[in-house]
Amino acid sequence: MGYRELFLILSSTVLFSIIKINVNRNFVESQDVLQEHKIAYQAIGIAKKYFEEAHILKFDSRADDLDPADMPGGFSPWYALGSGRREYYGDFDDIDDFHQFNTVVISNGITFNVSIKVRYVDEANLQSWVWHRTFFKNMIVVVSCDYLKEDITMQQLFSYYGLKN
Repeated sequence: MGYRELFLILSSTVLFSIIKINVNRNFVESQDVLQEHKIAYQAIGIAKKYFEEAHILKFDSRADDLDPADMPGGFSPWYALGSGRREYYGDFDDIDDFHQFNTVVISNGITFNVSIKVRYVDEANLQSWVWHRTFFKNMIVVVSCDYLKEDITMQQLFSYYGLKN
């Protein structure tokens, strides 16, 4: 065997090694992406759980005692949104009790941090938070964990007319 054959064998071995390394790298990267998607789906499920819990609650704790003519001005003011002194998760009675709610959820061995805000939104522009009472509240749930590149942020609009009151 001459130098030419030896050079071809070495070249083909190096080329095969480079191809194999690239295939393995692509496989590992695709596994990482799949794993991140699975974790993101878990985070979405966690956020949806809080929306479902809020959906069965009253729109506002004061709604039962209000005459329709006093709405929405009689609802809880924006600065009083959140749980009261004696209200704890599990005992919430209206949507805005979730305002400033933070918790840690462990699912399949992964720790998720959950942060929730509730705000009144403008009836003409449902994306705009307002500092006065309206018939609409927006609930924003942010779920984060160390294994996600970006936090999962979801929001849902609640209307006085669409909930148990």
